[in-house]
Amino acid sequence: LALKTQAHAGPRPSYAVLRGTGNLLQNLILSMIPWLLLIALVLRNRGAQRAEAPVETESARTFVGNYLIALAVVLMGQVVIGGTVRFQDRWLQPLLLLLPLWYLARLAPAALNDRRAKQFAAVAVVCAFGFLMGRVGQIALGAGGTGGIYPWQLELGPMARGLEDVGVPGSTVVAADRTIAGNIRILFPNTRVYCFGHPGYLPPPVEGNRVFLVWNTLSGPTPSAPLVAFARQTTGAEFIHTEPVHDVHLPPGHKGHRANVLAVAGLKASAQGEMANR
Repeated sequence: LALKTQAHAGPRPSYAVLRGTGNLLQNLILSMIPWLLLIALVLRNRGAQRAEAPVETESARTFVGNYLIALAVVLMGQVVIGGTVRFQDRWLQPLLLLLPLWYLARLAPAALNDRRAKQFAAVAVVCAFGFLMGRVGQIALGAGGTGGIYPWQLELGPMARGLEDVGVPGSTVVAADRTIAGNIRILFPNTRVYCFGHPGYLPPPVEGNRVFLVWNTLSGPTPSAPLVAFARQTTGAEFIHTEPVHDVHLPPGHKGHRANVLAVAGLKASAQGEMANR
């Protein structure tokens, strides 16, 4: 979980706790909005909702209520203790599946007659189908993108050929972001990959491997200082400015979307890095 949530290592400043709490609350609210709107539109009989709920569902309501309380404690523990500062709504949605059940179990039977139950189910199915078709269309048409840089659909053939020409297959790669790292991992499974965007994932180094640094030229013709420092820390290799930098093209899968150019530079093993690896 720490790989995806940008958990802080070491001492956590107070602003990180505030940032993580705010991000968690924001995504919890976003995850609950569809259910709240659905309930407000379909189950509007307030008089029936104020009636007493059936006794036979009390144990189930208590169990689900305790689950939701425990869930809140665990999520806040990840923020306060684990240092998590980033949540995504799609991670929280499966955990909140019992929330509508808990709400419905609190209603009196009069609030859940056959007509209202069918309306609720019909609206839920329409919403689910609409969300699914929207996502399928987004991916099929290549709309949107990853981090505002890469389109959803990429043509990986030129990227694979360019990396092969440089000698990347079977080597060690330090990638600047997850799109570069993930696609290199798929194209060349025998390549050891480190990702600057997810520094918690640190596979053991392979002694004697060539080391390459790969970044997007949108960030500049040379790698950033933090990226170079990360490469030095993980592989013990140094970026030499006099070494050649190779351009590898990463075109989009659909016309009209952004074409990216990756920069690939070979790193030189330093004496300190070799000592650290040993």
